[in-house]
Amino acid sequence: MIESSEKFPAVLLTGARQTGKTSLLRHTFSDSEYFSFELPSNRARVMENPLEFLRQYRGRVIFDEVQNLPEITRFLKVVIDERRDLRGQFLLTGSEKFQLMQGVSESLAGRIAVMDLETLGFFEISELTSLEEYLVRGGFPELQANPDVPADTFFSSYFATYLERDVRRLGRITNLVPFESLVLALAHRSSQFLNYADVARDVGVSPTTVSDWIKILEASNQLSLVPQFFLSFGKRLAKAPKIMFRDPGMLAFLLGLRHSADLFSSGLRGQVFENAVFNELLRAVGDVTVAGRIYCWRESNGVEVDFVIPDGDGATLVEAKFAEEPTAKDAANIVKVHETMRLPADAVHYVVCRSDVRFAIWKEPTVVALPFGEIAATFRSRRAVEPRPVN
Repeated sequence: MIESSEKFPAVLLTGARQTGKTSLLRHTFSDSEYFSFELPSNRARVMENPLEFLRQYRGRVIFDEVQNLPEITRFLKVVIDERRDLRGQFLLTGSEKFQLMQGVSESLAGRIAVMDLETLGFFEISELTSLEEYLVRGGFPELQANPDVPADTFFSSYFATYLERDVRRLGRITNLVPFESLVLALAHRSSQFLNYADVARDVGVSPTTVSDWIKILEASNQLSLVPQFFLSFGKRLAKAPKIMFRDPGMLAFLLGLRHSADLFSSGLRGQVFENAVFNELLRAVGDVTVAGRIYCWRESNGVEVDFVIPDGDGATLVEAKFAEEPTAKDAANIVKVHETMRLPADAVHYVVCRSDVRFAIWKEPTVVALPFGEIAATFRSRRAVEPRPVN
């Protein structure tokens, strides 16, 4: 982020509410001025004379929650172009991506770097908590900073606030009951391939409405749809994406899992674990919705691999297994897809599990049992050091 601020006139930090965007910017750039677009009175003040408002800032300034006034990007372009020799003057945060990114792409192309801030990954807090506790409590900074705060209390409040503030505004939804039902239906389908018609039938709305509401959840960084990886191998692949929630604690809350004991007794533990593997990979290799770096694989004959991560002319295949000691059987689909994709003989693939140590479970191709806590160290080197500018 610091390096981005030295290369671009502006930096946009996006992410779900309460992931720590504002705190991170104010801590990292402690000498910055600060202005919030959250209050209607502040937005009205800005729009009285946007250019005059922006020009008053000669040093670095943090503009918080700019999704509340996305049209400000048009005026930022004017001021940035007046001062093209300055770098990192405007630091923006936003909790809602789609509408904001449209304005950024149209007005600030080549002038801004865009970064996503996820909730804390396990690799960041592994010394403070166990894996099982992380799976049900998640990585929101507030829950990690205050371990005495009950997770269900936090998520109940978060969910209610999110529905009131974001969903009503983004979707113009007056009756929130069907939307709540949709979120719960999606939670029970986490780590599964999405069938819009099935979800619509369960919720009692149209498939089009389901699609529109899922876009709201994506826009506010609550979930991601992991796309299929397609290559012309003569195989007929399913087209549906996989549903993944962006924080394991939120997913556990929606599924009614309050304690690690609930996780072990639940038939959904495999889904929760796979979703958590996605989250850890996401933090290591980049944002699936921006860089397109994480995919899934499913053939019409039922052969599936949880995640495909392209790497040059090859790819790394990843399976998620809740087991402590996965076996060769757990690597069978990886081996099949490796052959289908004609990947290099020296490729290394992984079965992520709850083991304390890594060990080989297949020789040719090499498939390794990878402890969950080693995902970041294994994949982080693949991540671009700096985010791409908007082109």
